[in-house]
Amino acid sequence: MDPHFTRRVRCPVCDASETNELFRCAFTEEPMIGALHSQKWAAGREIDFSILAGGEYVLKECRTCMLLFQEQIPDEYLAGIIYEQWISPEFSLHKKEKNATPGRGRVALEIMSIIDFLGRDPKDLRFLDFGMGWGDWVRMAEAFGCETFGVERSESRVDHAQERHLKVLTLEEACEMSFDFINTDQVFEHLTDPFEVGTRLSGALAGGGILKISVPIGIRARRRLEIGDWTAKQSDPHSLHDVAPLDHINCFLNESLVALGRRMGLEQVPIPAGLRYRYAPMWERPGRLLRRTVGQHYRALRKQNTVMWFRRPGTP
Repeated sequence: MDPHFTRRVRCPVCDASETNELFRCAFTEEPMIGALHSQKWAAGREIDFSILAGGEYVLKECRTCMLLFQEQIPDEYLAGIIYEQWISPEFSLHKKEKNATPGRGRVALEIMSIIDFLGRDPKDLRFLDFGMGWGDWVRMAEAFGCETFGVERSESRVDHAQERHLKVLTLEEACEMSFDFINTDQVFEHLTDPFEVGTRLSGALAGGGILKISVPIGIRARRRLEIGDWTAKQSDPHSLHDVAPLDHINCFLNESLVALGRRMGLEQVPIPAGLRYRYAPMWERPGRLLRRTVGQHYRALRKQNTVMWFRRPGTP
Protein backbone atom coordinates (compact mmCIF):
# COMPACT_ATOMS: atom_id res chain seq x y z
CA MET A 1 0.00 0.00 0.00
CA ASP A 2 1.18 3.53 -0.81
CA PRO A 3 2.71 5.32 2.22
CA HIS A 4 0.33 8.25 1.70
CA PHE A 5 -2.72 6.13 2.52
CA THR A 6 -4.11 4.71 5.72
CA ARG A 7 -6.31 1.61 5.91
CA ARG A 8 -9.64 1.29 7.67
CA VAL A 9 -10.32 -2.36 8.47
CA ARG A 10 -13.53 -1.78 10.48
CA CYS A 11 -16.64 0.22 9.75
CA PRO A 12 -15.93 3.85 10.73
CA VAL A 13 -19.53 4.35 11.85
CA CYS A 14 -20.53 1.27 13.89
CA ASP A 15 -17.09 -0.42 14.29
CA ALA A 16 -18.34 -3.72 12.81
CA SER A 17 -15.73 -5.97 11.19
CA GLU A 18 -18.04 -7.90 8.85
CA THR A 19 -18.00 -6.27 5.41
CA ASN A 20 -18.61 -7.04 1.74
CA GLU A 21 -16.11 -5.89 -0.87
CA LEU A 22 -17.97 -4.17 -3.72
CA PHE A 23 -15.16 -2.86 -5.92
CA ARG A 24 -11.36 -2.82 -6.12
CA CYS A 25 -9.02 -1.03 -8.52
CA ALA A 26 -5.58 0.58 -8.34
CA PHE A 27 -5.68 4.38 -8.41
CA THR A 28 -3.16 4.34 -11.27
CA GLU A 29 -5.34 2.15 -13.52
CA GLU A 30 -8.61 2.60 -15.37
CA PRO A 31 -11.37 3.30 -14.48
CA MET A 32 -9.86 5.22 -11.56
CA ILE A 33 -7.71 7.43 -13.80
CA GLY A 34 -10.80 8.51 -15.75
CA ALA A 35 -12.85 8.86 -12.55
CA LEU A 36 -10.34 11.21 -10.95
CA HIS A 37 -9.89 13.30 -14.10
CA SER A 38 -13.67 13.66 -14.50
CA GLN A 39 -14.38 14.80 -10.96
CA LYS A 40 -15.61 18.39 -10.83
CA TRP A 41 -13.04 19.39 -8.23
CA ALA A 42 -10.17 18.59 -10.55
CA ALA A 43 -11.24 21.54 -12.77
CA GLY A 44 -8.41 21.05 -15.22
CA ARG A 45 -5.76 20.71 -12.52
CA GLU A 46 -2.97 18.23 -13.14
CA ILE A 47 -3.21 15.18 -10.89
CA ASP A 48 0.13 13.67 -9.94
CA PHE A 49 -0.66 9.96 -10.14
CA SER A 50 2.82 9.03 -8.94
CA ILE A 51 1.72 10.08 -5.44
CA LEU A 52 -1.09 7.51 -5.68
CA ALA A 53 1.12 4.63 -6.85
CA GLY A 54 0.58 1.56 -4.70
CA GLY A 55 -2.81 2.72 -3.44
CA GLU A 56 -6.08 1.02 -4.29
CA TYR A 57 -9.67 2.19 -4.39
CA VAL A 58 -11.38 -0.47 -2.28
CA LEU A 59 -15.09 0.08 -1.65
CA LYS A 60 -16.67 -1.94 1.14
CA GLU A 61 -20.17 -2.28 2.57
CA CYS A 62 -20.74 -2.73 6.30
CA ARG A 63 -23.05 -5.69 6.89
CA THR A 64 -24.37 -4.12 10.10
CA CYS A 65 -25.20 -0.47 9.33
CA MET A 66 -25.00 -0.60 5.50
CA LEU A 67 -22.39 2.18 5.25
CA LEU A 68 -20.34 2.11 2.06
CA PHE A 69 -16.78 3.17 2.81
CA GLN A 70 -13.41 3.34 1.11
CA GLU A 71 -10.88 1.14 2.88
CA GLN A 72 -7.74 3.04 1.80
CA ILE A 73 -7.96 6.76 2.45
CA PRO A 74 -5.54 9.70 2.15
CA ASP A 75 -3.26 10.50 5.07
CA GLU A 76 -2.80 14.11 6.23
CA TYR A 77 -0.09 14.81 3.65
CA LEU A 78 -2.10 13.54 0.69
CA ALA A 79 -5.31 15.16 1.99
CA GLY A 80 -3.49 18.48 2.06
CA ILE A 81 -2.49 18.07 -1.58
CA ILE A 82 -6.02 17.08 -2.60
CA TYR A 83 -7.85 19.89 -0.78
CA GLU A 84 -5.36 22.68 -1.43
CA GLN A 85 -3.87 21.80 -4.84
CA TRP A 86 -5.99 19.32 -6.80
CA ILE A 87 -9.23 20.87 -5.56
CA SER A 88 -8.85 24.39 -6.90
CA PRO A 89 -9.84 26.97 -4.24
CA GLU A 90 -10.43 29.50 -7.01
CA PHE A 91 -12.78 27.15 -8.85
CA SER A 92 -14.63 26.27 -5.64
CA LEU A 93 -15.14 29.91 -4.68
CA HIS A 94 -16.24 30.84 -8.20
CA LYS A 95 -18.81 28.03 -8.16
CA LYS A 96 -20.05 29.19 -4.76
CA GLU A 97 -20.39 32.83 -5.84
CA LYS A 98 -22.11 31.84 -9.08
CA ASN A 99 -24.97 30.29 -7.09
CA ALA A 100 -24.75 32.69 -4.16
CA THR A 101 -28.28 34.15 -4.18
CA PRO A 102 -30.36 30.94 -4.12
CA GLY A 103 -27.81 29.25 -1.86
CA ARG A 104 -27.85 32.00 0.73
CA GLY A 105 -31.61 32.15 0.51
CA ARG A 106 -31.85 28.48 1.51
CA VAL A 107 -29.40 29.07 4.37
CA ALA A 108 -31.49 31.99 5.64
CA LEU A 109 -34.64 29.86 5.63
CA GLU A 110 -32.87 27.08 7.50
CA ILE A 111 -31.52 29.39 10.19
CA MET A 112 -34.95 30.96 10.72
CA SER A 113 -36.34 27.45 11.19
CA ILE A 114 -33.60 26.54 13.69
CA ILE A 115 -34.19 29.67 15.77
CA ASP A 116 -37.92 28.97 15.73
CA PHE A 117 -37.37 25.37 16.84
CA LEU A 118 -35.06 26.34 19.70
CA GLY A 119 -37.56 28.97 20.84
CA ARG A 120 -35.09 31.47 22.23
CA ASP A 121 -33.87 34.95 21.41
CA PRO A 122 -31.13 34.71 18.73
CA LYS A 123 -28.74 36.78 20.85
CA ASP A 124 -28.87 34.02 23.48
CA LEU A 125 -27.95 31.27 21.01
CA ARG A 126 -24.48 30.03 20.17
CA PHE A 127 -23.97 28.17 16.89
CA LEU A 128 -21.07 26.30 15.29
CA ASP A 129 -20.61 25.47 11.62
CA PHE A 130 -18.24 22.50 11.40
CA GLY A 131 -16.71 22.41 7.92
CA MET A 132 -17.65 26.03 7.30
CA GLY A 133 -16.25 26.20 3.78
CA TRP A 134 -16.44 29.77 2.50
CA GLY A 135 -18.42 30.92 5.55
CA ASP A 136 -21.91 31.60 4.14
CA TRP A 137 -23.68 29.74 6.96
CA VAL A 138 -21.70 31.55 9.65
CA ARG A 139 -22.30 34.96 8.09
CA MET A 140 -26.03 34.32 7.78
CA ALA A 141 -26.40 33.10 11.36
CA GLU A 142 -24.52 36.19 12.57
CA ALA A 143 -26.89 38.37 10.52
CA PHE A 144 -29.79 36.94 12.54
CA GLY A 145 -28.03 37.90 15.77
CA CYS A 146 -26.66 34.52 16.86
CA GLU A 147 -23.15 34.15 18.24
CA THR A 148 -21.60 31.93 15.58
CA PHE A 149 -18.25 30.23 15.03
CA GLY A 150 -16.79 28.03 12.31
CA VAL A 151 -14.29 25.18 12.06
CA GLU A 152 -12.50 24.56 8.76
CA ARG A 153 -9.40 22.55 7.75
CA SER A 154 -8.67 24.29 4.43
CA GLU A 155 -6.12 27.07 4.86
CA SER A 156 -7.48 29.05 1.90
CA ARG A 157 -11.00 28.98 3.33
CA VAL A 158 -9.79 29.91 6.81
CA ASP A 159 -7.92 32.89 5.34
CA HIS A 160 -11.07 33.89 3.44
CA ALA A 161 -13.14 33.72 6.64
CA GLN A 162 -10.66 35.69 8.72
CA GLU A 163 -10.48 38.41 6.07
CA ARG A 164 -14.23 38.80 6.59
CA HIS A 165 -13.79 38.89 10.39
CA LEU A 166 -15.60 35.62 10.98
CA LYS A 167 -14.82 33.71 14.17
CA VAL A 168 -12.77 30.64 13.28
CA LEU A 169 -11.89 27.90 15.77
CA THR A 170 -9.91 24.70 15.69
CA LEU A 171 -11.83 21.55 16.57
CA GLU A 172 -9.94 21.42 19.88
CA GLU A 173 -11.02 24.97 20.73
CA ALA A 174 -14.62 24.26 19.73
CA CYS A 175 -14.74 21.17 21.96
CA GLU A 176 -13.94 23.34 24.98
CA MET A 177 -17.06 25.44 24.35
CA SER A 178 -20.81 24.79 24.44
CA PHE A 179 -23.20 25.23 21.52
CA ASP A 180 -26.96 25.19 21.07
CA PHE A 181 -26.74 24.09 17.44
CA ILE A 182 -23.89 22.53 15.45
CA ASN A 183 -24.25 22.46 11.69
CA THR A 184 -22.39 19.90 9.56
CA ASP A 185 -23.45 20.13 5.94
CA GLN A 186 -21.80 17.79 3.41
CA VAL A 187 -18.93 17.04 5.80
CA PHE A 188 -19.26 13.55 7.30
CA GLU A 189 -18.84 11.83 3.93
CA HIS A 190 -15.26 13.20 3.91
CA LEU A 191 -14.20 12.23 7.45
CA THR A 192 -11.65 9.54 8.24
CA ASP A 193 -13.41 8.69 11.51
CA PRO A 194 -16.99 10.05 11.56
CA PHE A 195 -17.74 8.46 14.92
CA GLU A 196 -14.72 10.01 16.64
CA VAL A 197 -15.42 13.48 15.22
CA GLY A 198 -19.15 13.16 15.88
CA THR A 199 -18.50 12.16 19.48
CA ARG A 200 -16.28 15.21 20.01
CA LEU A 201 -18.91 17.50 18.52
CA SER A 202 -21.61 15.86 20.64
CA GLY A 203 -19.59 16.67 23.73
CA ALA A 204 -19.64 20.34 22.70
CA LEU A 205 -23.45 20.46 22.69
CA ALA A 206 -25.29 22.20 25.49
CA GLY A 207 -28.04 20.22 27.17
CA GLY A 208 -30.84 19.92 24.65
CA GLY A 209 -28.48 21.11 21.90
CA ILE A 210 -28.84 19.91 18.32
CA LEU A 211 -26.27 18.37 15.99
CA LYS A 212 -27.35 18.48 12.35
CA ILE A 213 -25.75 16.01 9.97
CA SER A 214 -26.48 16.37 6.27
CA VAL A 215 -24.80 13.99 3.83
CA PRO A 216 -25.50 12.74 0.30
CA ILE A 217 -27.79 9.72 0.28
CA GLY A 218 -26.18 6.64 -1.21
CA ILE A 219 -29.32 4.61 -1.85
CA ARG A 220 -28.58 4.32 -5.58
CA ALA A 221 -24.83 3.73 -5.28
CA ARG A 222 -24.93 -0.08 -5.51
CA ARG A 223 -27.07 -0.05 -8.65
CA ARG A 224 -24.80 2.54 -10.24
CA LEU A 225 -21.76 0.42 -9.38
CA GLU A 226 -23.25 -2.37 -11.48
CA ILE A 227 -23.47 0.02 -14.44
CA GLY A 228 -19.93 1.22 -13.71
CA ASP A 229 -19.88 4.59 -15.49
CA TRP A 230 -17.06 6.19 -13.50
CA THR A 231 -16.85 9.26 -15.73
CA ALA A 232 -20.56 10.19 -15.58
CA LYS A 233 -21.14 13.78 -14.47
CA GLN A 234 -22.73 14.48 -11.09
CA SER A 235 -26.03 15.39 -12.77
CA ASP A 236 -26.12 12.11 -14.71
CA PRO A 237 -28.48 9.38 -13.33
CA HIS A 238 -25.54 6.94 -13.50
CA SER A 239 -23.13 9.17 -11.58
CA LEU A 240 -20.93 7.56 -8.93
CA HIS A 241 -20.37 10.91 -7.24
CA ASP A 242 -21.59 9.52 -3.90
CA VAL A 243 -18.59 7.15 -3.76
CA ALA A 244 -16.13 9.45 -5.54
CA PRO A 245 -12.53 8.21 -5.04
CA LEU A 246 -10.40 10.12 -2.49
CA ASP A 247 -13.29 12.50 -1.76
CA HIS A 248 -16.52 10.82 -0.63
CA ILE A 249 -14.82 8.18 1.47
CA ASN A 250 -18.06 7.43 3.37
CA CYS A 251 -21.41 6.87 1.65
CA PHE A 252 -24.39 6.91 4.01
CA LEU A 253 -27.80 5.33 3.95
CA ASN A 254 -30.54 6.24 6.40
CA GLU A 255 -29.63 3.19 8.50
CA SER A 256 -25.97 4.12 8.80
CA LEU A 257 -26.74 7.70 9.85
CA VAL A 258 -29.24 6.50 12.46
CA ALA A 259 -26.63 4.03 13.73
CA LEU A 260 -24.07 6.82 14.04
CA GLY A 261 -26.40 9.00 16.11
CA ARG A 262 -27.32 6.09 18.37
CA ARG A 263 -23.68 5.14 18.95
CA MET A 264 -22.87 8.77 19.85
CA GLY A 265 -25.56 8.65 22.55
CA LEU A 266 -27.82 11.22 20.88
CA GLU A 267 -31.54 11.02 20.22
CA GLN A 268 -32.89 11.63 16.75
CA VAL A 269 -35.22 14.62 16.54
CA PRO A 270 -37.90 14.59 13.83
CA ILE A 271 -37.76 17.94 12.07
CA PRO A 272 -41.27 19.38 12.64
CA ALA A 273 -43.35 19.29 9.47
CA GLY A 274 -44.39 22.91 9.91
CA LEU A 275 -40.80 24.10 9.73
CA ARG A 276 -40.45 22.58 6.27
CA TYR A 277 -42.73 25.21 4.75
CA ARG A 278 -43.34 27.90 7.37
CA TYR A 279 -40.46 29.99 6.14
CA ALA A 280 -40.82 29.16 2.46
CA PRO A 281 -40.50 32.34 0.38
CA MET A 282 -43.78 33.91 -0.67
CA TRP A 283 -42.66 33.93 -4.30
CA GLU A 284 -41.80 30.23 -4.54
CA ARG A 285 -43.90 28.46 -7.13
CA PRO A 286 -46.63 26.30 -5.52
CA GLY A 287 -45.55 23.25 -7.56
CA ARG A 288 -41.93 23.53 -6.49
CA LEU A 289 -42.90 24.11 -2.85
CA LEU A 290 -45.16 21.05 -2.98
CA ARG A 291 -42.42 18.86 -4.49
CA ARG A 292 -39.90 20.05 -1.93
CA THR A 293 -42.06 19.57 1.15
CA VAL A 294 -43.80 16.37 0.03
CA GLY A 295 -40.45 14.96 -1.09
CA GLN A 296 -38.98 15.53 2.37
CA HIS A 297 -41.97 13.85 4.04
CA TYR A 298 -41.77 10.93 1.60
CA ARG A 299 -38.07 10.34 2.21
CA ALA A 300 -38.59 10.52 5.97
CA LEU A 301 -41.44 8.00 5.87
CA ARG A 302 -39.51 5.63 3.59
CA LYS A 303 -36.41 5.99 5.76
CA GLN A 304 -34.43 7.36 2.85
CA ASN A 305 -33.49 10.61 4.56
CA THR A 306 -29.87 11.57 5.27
CA VAL A 307 -30.50 15.04 6.68
CA MET A 308 -31.01 14.52 10.40
CA TRP A 309 -31.07 16.41 13.66
CA PHE A 310 -29.72 14.71 16.77
CA ARG A 311 -30.25 16.10 20.28
CA ARG A 312 -28.12 15.81 23.36
CA PRO A 313 -30.29 14.85 26.35
CA GLY A 314 -30.71 17.51 28.98
CA THR A 315 -32.18 20.93 29.57
CA PRO A 316 -30.86 24.03 27.75
